[in-house]
Amino acid sequence: MASVATASDTTLIYVIEHMETEISQWVRNEYTRMMQDVGAANLMFTNMKPNVNCSNYDDESMSFLSKSKLISETFQEFHDAIDGDRTRAVLLDERSERLLSPDDAGTFQYFLFGGILGNVDELDMDKTKELRIQGYTLRHLGKEQMTTPTALAVTHQILSQRITLNDINFIDRPEYEVNDSETLVIPFRYIANDQGEAIMAEGNLELMSNNLEWDIDMLM
Repeated sequence: MASVATASDTTLIYVIEHMETEISQWVRNEYTRMMQDVGAANLMFTNMKPNVNCSNYDDESMSFLSKSKLISETFQEFHDAIDGDRTRAVLLDERSERLLSPDDAGTFQYFLFGGILGNVDELDMDKTKELRIQGYTLRHLGKEQMTTPTALAVTHQILSQRITLNDINFIDRPEYEVNDSETLVIPFRYIANDQGEAIMAEGNLELMSNNLEWDIDMLM
């Protein structure tokens, strides 16, 4: 296991609480996108339980995560073992009353993600609620739904580039023609590239286009 920063360090650490039952191709694509956006060394994946919800860390299928930090405990267990100081950790949560700002980079060390952010309804199952009850400081990124990789990339831009949410160019509910009679509408907000196209994990648009019966719960 890679070494882990302690609460006395100043490096910002982005924590992904692994809340999936396995590392499917979809999840693999999402985690790969996260490492591209913020750097593998800045990422910690918690609740990664070998032979329960992922393979052994030394398995070839896990090699794409080799430069990130893999923790078998939940973030709560990991954090409590260090010092349990909830004032050093932020949970990105759509139910927060306070927007994430560049100044938060100088106040907090850990930024925790556990599910889709924004406009929680009966469709996305509100996975974040499992972390909400643990008493972390809360921040939101607006009320439009974002997948976890998008929320992570937005958080990283705000904290590292010292910009505000309004400075980021978004595209909401992007549409893609699948065939002559069907259009795929993805019900989330994404960061837009210079061409105005949604930035998402490579391969996932194809997964959705090839299976129009996909369930929203497969999205993170």
